[in-house]
Amino acid sequence: MVLQSDSGSACTSVVTEYRHKTDHHSAPITIEVKYLSKRRIAELIKELLWSYRQLFLPGVESDSTSEADYSRCVRESELAWSALDAAFKHKPEFNKEMLQDMSEGALEKVQETLIAWTRDIPWPRGDDDTPTGRWRTTAESASECQEKTNVFVQDRCWPFTKIIRYETTLVREG
Repeated sequence: MVLQSDSGSACTSVVTEYRHKTDHHSAPITIEVKYLSKRRIAELIKELLWSYRQLFLPGVESDSTSEADYSRCVRESELAWSALDAAFKHKPEFNKEMLQDMSEGALEKVQETLIAWTRDIPWPRGDDDTPTGRWRTTAESASECQEKTNVFVQDRCWPFTKIIRYETTLVREG
């Protein structure tokens, strides 16, 4: 599941939702982050890899490909590269040539490698101390909130983060 903009192209940001707190927690800010399950991460890797590789398929740069289709392929490939690069640039073996390998069996090998690498993502542990696709915690200030959620909007995690939800009471100025 790739997040999409109004134009149908993938977005590189994390959906962020702000809510007025309805219950009475002791901390001023409650944070909940939802990220993809291992199964959905594997599906997304396959989608991103296809989107990236389609530009390098034989015949894409031929007279039979319309300018609109070619432009779409370029855009989708660039967006997929952006997400894949964010997730895996810390791996020395990761590069464009690896993804562009069109030899027999290469697609499956690359998919397996990328999916295996996602198992090493250091997901933060929340209040329940288990990485389950949902992370909850609290914060006392906006800076603490930013510090705790920073990992979800930076490399490795952001392509697989679905939503960051903040619940807080409204601050009223006197």
